[in-house]
Amino acid sequence: MLVTAAMVSGLSMSIPHAGAAAGPARGLIFGCRLVSIDRGDEITLRFRLRTDEPGGAWRVRIFHEGERIVSKVRRTRPTGDLKVRRVVPDLPGRDDVIGRARHVATGAVCEVASRV
Repeated sequence: MLVTAAMVSGLSMSIPHAGAAAGPARGLIFGCRLVSIDRGDEITLRFRLRTDEPGGAWRVRIFHEGERIVSKVRRTRPTGDLKVRRVVPDLPGRDDVIGRARHVATGAVCEVASRV
């Protein structure tokens, strides 16, 4: 990935785990990442989920400094990808960001965190 006129401040990747109330996600392979790009007075957040299940429904939530900024159910594309992009203000000090996706049918969770 080529980033110009900006600095990539955080990149996190996650190994999936099953949700506490859900059983294991049999046959479902997935992973997610969160990229935070510092653009001076704002931060561009890119959450991406990759799975082997095209059309699967996932509840995606993104938190910036503990405040939920995204909460929606999205379906993966035919390629198995799901992407969410948001721009948030760059607050003083370090910014903590958490991205979480929960598979609607199985309860499987993929979570990543980034500090910018």
